[in-house]
Amino acid sequence: MWRVAILIMWCAIVALTFPGAALAGKRLALVVGIDRYDNLPKERQLERAVSDARAVGKVLASLGYDVITGENQGRGEFNALWQKLLERTSPGDTVAVYFSGHGVEIEGLNFLIPRDIPAVSYGRQEQIKRESLSVSEFLLDLRRRSPGVTLVILDACRDHPLVPEGEKAVAGSKGGLAKMDAPEGTFIVYAAGAGETALDRMPGNDTDANSIFTRKLLPLMQTKGLKLPDLARQLRAEV
Repeated sequence: MWRVAILIMWCAIVALTFPGAALAGKRLALVVGIDRYDNLPKERQLERAVSDARAVGKVLASLGYDVITGENQGRGEFNALWQKLLERTSPGDTVAVYFSGHGVEIEGLNFLIPRDIPAVSYGRQEQIKRESLSVSEFLLDLRRRSPGVTLVILDACRDHPLVPEGEKAVAGSKGGLAKMDAPEGTFIVYAAGAGETALDRMPGNDTDANSIFTRKLLPLMQTKGLKLPDLARQLRAEV
């Protein structure tokens, strides 16, 4: 049975509220959702990642962010959006990054899966890493731009999409993402605890357009004065 938890890491101002209009500098955001994967079977496709990204992007825009959006991005397309975010980021800015889609942990590092990842056989870890998007490299890119505060939300903690259903026990893959050390001033929110998986939808007739994580996150993002550690605790309780 999937267990859902929330993990947040903070390395600077632990009392900081959700980064909004009160902070100095520009407010920038990159929001990407990927439902469709060119080379994954039907059962590995997602249903709510794009809808989640649209909802989060709308809330961030209402909070004064200049939002760069992407839907069902391939690797090159995602990297082009990432470059656009970096070019707009100056020292002292507030940056928010939201990704909803497939994500995997390989050898303790986290990778986001683009739409056009090839049908790589499980076990070919080096190829998977090079066809994916490295979260660690993204954090390093941002650190070089010296934003004041960076918030990264990874709603990407589902089953490893490249492990066939019948091979999970053999592969020993639990799915989920790994715990990461966040650079100073960076806050990382996961949709599930380390090594755990998050639900794209509830079993049965779940008609909500958003995933469980996002439908609980949205109102908390808009709660004035809510500190990030408190947001994480409330998310954990509600999810």
